[in-house]
Amino acid sequence: MNRFTYQVNVNTMTALLVDELNTIQDRENALEIEAKNLQIEQLKIDRAKQAVKADRDRLQVQRWEILSRLQEFSNELSLR
Repeated sequence: MNRFTYQVNVNTMTALLVDELNTIQDRENALEIEAKNLQIEQLKIDRAKQAVKADRDRLQVQRWEILSRLQEFSNELSLR
């Protein structure tokens, strides 16, 4: 193999390796973006869960208020 052919082979191999490294870096970047997107989605889910819990708590308070009023009304009726 002459020197020119050797140098072309080295340059070609170097270019291929650099291309592979760039591909790996692109994949790593895509994975990082996906991980951040998943974190955002998880935050949205957590907020939605908190909103549902707050709604349940509010409804529970309303339920107890209604039951209390019904009990008061029942007591008034029984006194008549």
